[in-house]
Amino acid sequence: MKKYTFPWQKEPWEQWQAGAARRSHAVLVNARPGIGAHEFALFMAQAALCEARQHGDRPCGNCAACGWFEASNHPDCRVLVPESMAPEPAADAESGEADDGPQAGRGAPSKVIKIAQVRALDAFFSVGTHRGGTRVAVIYPCETLTVESANRLLKTLEEPAPDTLIICVTHRLDAVLPTLRSRCTRVDLPLPETGGAVAWLAGQGVDNAADALAEAGGAPLLALEQQASAEYRQALVAGLAHPARLDPVALAERCEKGGAEAVCLWTSRWLSDLLLCGNGGKVRYHPRESQAIERIAQSVPLAALDGLLRRVASRRRTAEHPLNVRLFLEEIFIDYARVTAQ
Repeated sequence: MKKYTFPWQKEPWEQWQAGAARRSHAVLVNARPGIGAHEFALFMAQAALCEARQHGDRPCGNCAACGWFEASNHPDCRVLVPESMAPEPAADAESGEADDGPQAGRGAPSKVIKIAQVRALDAFFSVGTHRGGTRVAVIYPCETLTVESANRLLKTLEEPAPDTLIICVTHRLDAVLPTLRSRCTRVDLPLPETGGAVAWLAGQGVDNAADALAEAGGAPLLALEQQASAEYRQALVAGLAHPARLDPVALAERCEKGGAEAVCLWTSRWLSDLLLCGNGGKVRYHPRESQAIERIAQSVPLAALDGLLRRVASRRRTAEHPLNVRLFLEEIFIDYARVTAQ
C-alpha cells in the first residue's frame, strides 16, 4: 500500500476513512499553508481512483490507475489550479524550446481559477468514466476562484453527476463562499505535533530543525522551503534584534535576494513576537532571540509596534512586484528603526 504523503497525515486520514462523510461527493480540505493540504487532497483523489485497494483503504501505488495518477495523466482525474501555478510547458526534445502553452504571448499567467476552467468540468463529468469507476476533480486553492467561477462550481455541487468526487482545498476558509462551504464535507487538517515534525525535518537534513519549525509557525513544509532562504532570514533577524545599531540601507542590501514578499512575512513574524512578549505572552517564532525580543518589547510602546505591524502587512500586499526591492525594504527598515528608537 502507498504510504501517507506525510507522517502527520496518518491520523487525519484514518479519521476521514472511519466516518460516513467519506462517501460525500464534495470535500473541502482546510489547513494552514505548509502542512500538505494539497498533497492530502491528491492522496484522497488517488485513493478514490485506485483499482487494487480494499474498500476504505489507502491507494496501492502499484496498479495501472495509481501509475497513471502519479504520472499526472489519469483519464478520470482533473486538477484545477490558476494558470500561474500550472506546470511549465514541456520542452521540445530536439529544439530545447518549450511548447507554446495557453499563455504564450499573452503576458503574465492568471492567478485566479477562471470560469472557463470550471465550465470544462461539466463536460468532464458528463461523459462516462474511462475505467468504470469514479471521476475526480481537485480544485486548489479554491479561494482563488472568482465569484463567477465559484457560483458556477456551486451549480455543479448542487446537482452532482453520479460517481463523482470534487475535492476543494483552501488555506483561507474565510475567503471561500459560504454557500460553497455549506455544500462540502469539511476536513480540517491540524498542525502536526511538534516532536514528530522536528524529527521529520531533521530527517530531511534541516539544521536546527526545532528553530526552523518555530520560525515557520509550526508548518514543516514551510520550514523546509525556507531553508533555501535561511541566510537572508538570519541576516534580517540579526539586524532587527539590535535596532540601535541597525543600518536600514545595509540590511536591505543583505536581505534583497530573499525577496520583498518573504522579507515582509519574516518582519511581520518578528513584530508579532514583539507584541506577544509585550502583552505578557510567549515568543512564538523566534525562541532563540527571546531575550532580545523581551528587551525591545519593554522599551517600545505597544501601540507603536501594532501600527508598525499594520504598515508592514499593508506593504506585503504590494510586495510581489515592487519596482525596486532594495528601496522597498529600506522603507520598512527605516520605519522599524524609527519606531524602536522611541
